[in-house]
Amino acid sequence: MPETSRSLLLGLALAVLPAPLAQAGTPRLEGPWCLVEGEHVELLSGIGETRSLEVARRLDGFHRALLVLLPGLVSEGAAPRRFVLFEERDLFMHYAALLGAPHESDGLFLGRASNGLGLIWAGELEDPLPLLQHEYVHAILAESAPTLPLWLNEGLAELLTTAWTDGYRAEVGAPVAGYPRLLRKNPPQPLEALLVVEPRSPGYLETARKSRFHADSWIVTHYLLLGRPALAKRIPPYLRALEEGTPPAEAFERGFALSPEALRAELARYARAPKLPLLQIELPPETASRIEPAATRLDTVDTLIQLAERLAAVDDGGRGAVRAALTEARRRLERQARSRKARLREAAQPRIEALVLTEQRLLAARAREAPTR
Repeated sequence: MPETSRSLLLGLALAVLPAPLAQAGTPRLEGPWCLVEGEHVELLSGIGETRSLEVARRLDGFHRALLVLLPGLVSEGAAPRRFVLFEERDLFMHYAALLGAPHESDGLFLGRASNGLGLIWAGELEDPLPLLQHEYVHAILAESAPTLPLWLNEGLAELLTTAWTDGYRAEVGAPVAGYPRLLRKNPPQPLEALLVVEPRSPGYLETARKSRFHADSWIVTHYLLLGRPALAKRIPPYLRALEEGTPPAEAFERGFALSPEALRAELARYARAPKLPLLQIELPPETASRIEPAATRLDTVDTLIQLAERLAAVDDGGRGAVRAALTEARRRLERQARSRKARLREAAQPRIEALVLTEQRLLAARAREAPTR
């Protein structure tokens, strides 16, 4: 391209992109990032290449175990689930808030089906895998069982948070840290209250009550699937009753042939047991991994663009987050374009031009997806 045309296009790029706002206190993406692609998972990660590869390897193993543990809900050929792993908590909270996350957390999954995205703060976690397994289950359920009641959705995610596999065997049912003590001290709440909690309910949004909701959901799910495994076959009738519009407590009693009052008494005894039952299974050889995760190192601008690509795919409220990532990318490229070094200025120009096209594509796509009124 002639230099004159390139200069004109660069000027157009700087005019078209939104003006970067220097907001005090806005966290900046720093440090080395990488893109890790596994057989069933894709990680945009700021927690280090070696650690990210190990996480991807173990998540691939978790997926293969879920093929056996959740038959019918997990697909072998599904697109890889996408996650962003943050080292810095303030950066994680910044993007989580822009995406409209309804509560403070160390991890969340937003969106539906193949357009979902998990955001994880893994910086201070000795092992981020339990949190990732929790959100991975949410990713699967968002695709295969989007109408699952919240208590069962969270109960399954909590139950599988502590699942373990070595590629040959899998074990499910180990207690989630803190839950047995909480439940021994405070018996499970009335089941009628648990069954009606929704994503916007106070019992789910408030941090302290949310922890209690998760603990209660975990013990009910543990009891139904592992404590009295015959009841697992009663889940489909319960879900059908809900789909027919039956009130939650009545649907539960009809589906499980067990009154909420009777179950609460049994759960109180179950939660006080010194040891809860575990499920141990052998994994068939055909579930063995066929692909080893691979990592690609990214510079900061490429990381921000990759982040924007993923945020744009989220079904709910991703436009502000997309703009934030692209605006920071532009700010960094503008600084490079003003460098005294000709080599850096020349390298910045085509990247700014590409950034304009990326923004137009991503924000135009989100505009098309927005509902008309």
